[in-house]
Amino acid sequence: MMIKARIRRNKFSILIFVVTFCAILILKVSPSKMPNYQDSISNVVSFSSLATAIFMAALAFVPKLSAGWLRKLGTDRKFLERIIIATFLYFITSVLAIIIISVFPDMAKSYISIMSVALMFGCLSAAISESIYIFKIIFVTN
Repeated sequence: MMIKARIRRNKFSILIFVVTFCAILILKVSPSKMPNYQDSISNVVSFSSLATAIFMAALAFVPKLSAGWLRKLGTDRKFLERIIIATFLYFITSVLAIIIISVFPDMAKSYISIMSVALMFGCLSAAISESIYIFKIIFVTN
């Protein structure tokens, strides 16, 4: 029951993940098709690492917010869960990007490289959508 509620709460991020993952698989985006492959994946690593650090720092402020307006709304635990999910997705994106840049050369065309790139961009897009929702909660309810 609790898992169903979490999936229902995060259905938009899950949908974004599935759509991005399937689109990249259908388009067969491999490292060989990506212009500036090394730079692109390095930028994903940098962005995801920075976002992970920012959301990890934000976890320190959730108890302070829980004493205020989040408790009044009754959403303090749900908000904390969203921050943890976004942090986890950014962390997984960073790890996948490091693995992809280390394992697959610029001219890789294998199905495993396509699946890895699809998984990385799926996680990145889900993390970005989750981040947008977190910022929406902060700025709309404050």
